[in-house]
Amino acid sequence: MKTTLFTDCEVSDRKDFEKAGIQLFQHCYDLLAAKGLRVVAFKAGHGRARLANLLSWQVDECLEYLDGDDLTTDQVVHFGLHQFAHHRLGSKHPHAVLFAETLASSADIYLLGKLAQAGMEPDFIHETLESFGFYYETYGDDAGHMEQLLSDLTTDPFGAMVTVGNYLFNFCTPLLYPASSDEPANILAVLQPHAYYPLVHHYNVTNWVLAIRAQFPEPMGSNPGLEAFRADVLQDETGFLQTIETASKES
Repeated sequence: MKTTLFTDCEVSDRKDFEKAGIQLFQHCYDLLAAKGLRVVAFKAGHGRARLANLLSWQVDECLEYLDGDDLTTDQVVHFGLHQFAHHRLGSKHPHAVLFAETLASSADIYLLGKLAQAGMEPDFIHETLESFGFYYETYGDDAGHMEQLLSDLTTDPFGAMVTVGNYLFNFCTPLLYPASSDEPANILAVLQPHAYYPLVHHYNVTNWVLAIRAQFPEPMGSNPGLEAFRADVLQDETGFLQTIETASKES
């Protein structure tokens, strides 16, 4: 393994995203560059970086793990939104950490929609839709739910991102600090069928829950600053992009 600066890495598919006019990529890239993000590369990764990032989920260390020497654009956006949420909210509250992960993960929905609208088909689209297809086929309640998701994200990428992010956040929150050992099963048992439910398997959200529990063993009080921030930053696409651009200039 070797450690290097984020800016020393190539972004393998950036031209497709730039052709699609996805400003979010550049804002996240600038933010990571300003923060001095360091990356540790596994030469023959085989997914080790994904595991290492979950096991070392400390955003304030400004360190991420990679499989190989190159970054992909969706990784830049994911890492950048982690840092954006940390910049604005810190990482000292379980709900703030959960929000950072749901925001970074649901950004995939935004990227898919923007790429589809631009008629671009980088590997990211094919790989993500293949994974979606597997989980919708395995865990979906209705054959039309994946079509609904695809319609949502192509019609309004930002709105779909916000809706998916909120769904993942609300799904995970009651599982963070169960009252008893059987409480998680009871919570899951009464969940209503939802068009986005298979995404909790795609994103493996139980890893988020367990990592947050390990970092914050005891529940904490409410975080009104987080709710105000979520309502403000996720209100519209223009404001969202401007807020991230501002964060990159403040760093």
